[in-house]
Amino acid sequence: MALLGTIRNRFGWVMMALIGIGMLSFLFMDISPGSNTSSGRSATVGYVNGDKISNDLVQMYSREYQGNQLLPEQISIYVWDRIVKEKLLDEKTYNAGILVTPDEMGDMFVSSDPSLLSSIVKRYFGDSKKGGYVNTEEIKQRIEIFHNTSSLLKQAGDDPRKKEELLEQQKNWVNLEKTVKLNRLQNKFFKAIGRGVYTPLWMAQMEQKTQKTAYNFDYVRIPYTNINDKIDVSDQELKDYISARPRQYKREAAANINYIVFDVFPTSEDSATYRTEMESYADDFSKRTTSKDDSAFVDLHYGEYAAAYYTKEEMSEPKDIIDSIFALEDGIVLGPYIHNRKYRVLKKIEQKTLPDSVKARHILIRAENPQDGQKARLLLDSLKNVLATDSKASFDSLAVKYSQDGSRTIGGDLGWKAKDGSFVPQFEEYMFYTGKKDSLRLLYTQFGVHLIQITGYKYETDKQGVRIAYIDQDIIPSPGTTEDKQREVIDFITNNRIDDDMKATAKELGFVVNTASALEEGGFSIDGIGENSTSADIIKWAHDTETEIGEVTNRPYAVENEELNCTEKFVVTSLVSRNEKGLASIDDPKVKGDVDRIIRNQKKTDLVKSRLATLTSLDAIAGEYSLIKETATNVTYESGYLGTIGSEPKVVALAAVTEVGQMSGAIGGKEGVYILELTSISEAPKLPQTAGARKSISQRIGQIVSAESIYNNMKDNADIQDDRSSY
Repeated sequence: MALLGTIRNRFGWVMMALIGIGMLSFLFMDISPGSNTSSGRSATVGYVNGDKISNDLVQMYSREYQGNQLLPEQISIYVWDRIVKEKLLDEKTYNAGILVTPDEMGDMFVSSDPSLLSSIVKRYFGDSKKGGYVNTEEIKQRIEIFHNTSSLLKQAGDDPRKKEELLEQQKNWVNLEKTVKLNRLQNKFFKAIGRGVYTPLWMAQMEQKTQKTAYNFDYVRIPYTNINDKIDVSDQELKDYISARPRQYKREAAANINYIVFDVFPTSEDSATYRTEMESYADDFSKRTTSKDDSAFVDLHYGEYAAAYYTKEEMSEPKDIIDSIFALEDGIVLGPYIHNRKYRVLKKIEQKTLPDSVKARHILIRAENPQDGQKARLLLDSLKNVLATDSKASFDSLAVKYSQDGSRTIGGDLGWKAKDGSFVPQFEEYMFYTGKKDSLRLLYTQFGVHLIQITGYKYETDKQGVRIAYIDQDIIPSPGTTEDKQREVIDFITNNRIDDDMKATAKELGFVVNTASALEEGGFSIDGIGENSTSADIIKWAHDTETEIGEVTNRPYAVENEELNCTEKFVVTSLVSRNEKGLASIDDPKVKGDVDRIIRNQKKTDLVKSRLATLTSLDAIAGEYSLIKETATNVTYESGYLGTIGSEPKVVALAAVTEVGQMSGAIGGKEGVYILELTSISEAPKLPQTAGARKSISQRIGQIVSAESIYNNMKDNADIQDDRSSY
């Protein structure tokens, strides 16, 4: 979006300078804007099935994400994934014979038939004032100039800066064409796959029977936690389980770390310094005697001068502070006091009784841009003047004639309204806080410009509201406090150079040793540290081949609070292990824990099965495990839900293969081991609207075969080489 915005903003000067349009079939031939490196070649930073990925392409795409408050590591991931997808799609579509011809490209950019234009072209070049109209003549001119590099560069003359700017604009245009082409290729490719999905009648009928047959049964659920037999799970069993499921446990290269957090808190001296500063501000604030002075003071100190009047229930201050505010005379300053880890100095501006409802009317002139807004303001100013000076003028009649919303037919009357959010904030603020009865006021909202008049108030509850102004000071660590904490952390690192020492010392000092697992290379997020550049640096360190297993980092990592502009913590890390790309390892505590639980539950299920030979009824099984027999009714595979327990599809499948009146064997579900006795079956209703049912199944299968799943499958089977780290 940033790229397309740039194109829209920068190319206006091209329009008037160009004449002549070539034939469409020649407009979209390759552009060669010149080399971008001193050698005329871009460095290669990777391959996809042998197809080179240039550093120039990576940098060009990266620029599109600049200014979006993304971390460099995030941009790197997005760009790499985008390039890999593009190259894989290009290869697949080429092999499948799916192409985008020059004529198609021409139609997507400059066709006189709007239905043939690319949605991307419509989105960024359509004129909203003209119903999305696209000026294809202007686009033709852009194509002509950007496909003729020598002509383009003539406009720069001998100005190297201008030449660089024009070449950059040409790159942007090329990228736009590439985006449109890729979008078309993708649509063709996935549409072709979607058309390959076919649902025969027998499948629709089987689906209906499977999904909608309802089962009624009694059952006993033995929670896994109730099976207290000693069960051992060996590391080899864990490894064998993972090896048997390579797709499920496929992993990228990952690192596992331990880390300790050293929080940086403000000291009592820091707090006292801020309090003294705020006391001086409170003294200055109390000397301000006009609303203009109050507003200027608040603006100077980045505070808040509220337009609203707050009731006691609406204020967020502590209760004793709220009571004190309402007890003060208007114009009195309160504080400093602590509010949400800040010192606050507050001034009570005014207290008054608030209306429970307000009646108003308005005349609305819609405005979609500043020019329309100016015209609307001039018109409403003149109407306001007429109402103020002509005793015969009628607000109702002027509203009927000029207003542009539904209330015009009733003279602009908005009726009685409570403060409930039914109006936009500017409207409610004027109606309930700042407006005066019978006065006329121009108001700007997203709907346009309003001439508003309050015609009545209702006071029923006599609720009181106060208007306040305040300034805040965050209580944060001083630079000196931060430096002291940093020295403390460095001492800790100096005396603890390996993981075992770090954990032992942390235990002595009462620190918590945290674990972060499966940290993939290029990542930027660690639970407990956050999604930030600090996490990215730690992950990069953990993957560095020079970092040894068991090593403690040689420096503390600072975590910054960007909002408060201070360091909020230091992190010390140790590298526990690294896992190569391939199958997940039991060195990853999460993987080991998950697989251990699965195998342990399977063994518990086998134990229950072995005991069923001597327990021939649900009542006997329930008694053996001190449980109660439960009943399930109208359970279908479509939902898979078993009462309040939740989704247990294996139990529904068990019911489907059990005869009425028989007791089933045991099966391990999500929440425990189940044994059931089927009491009755409600057959699925006859398949309605056969064609619709078949289409619904095809659509569902099409959703499963999503673009993302297809891309992932392509990546799994592709030879992808990433050499960016060595560039």
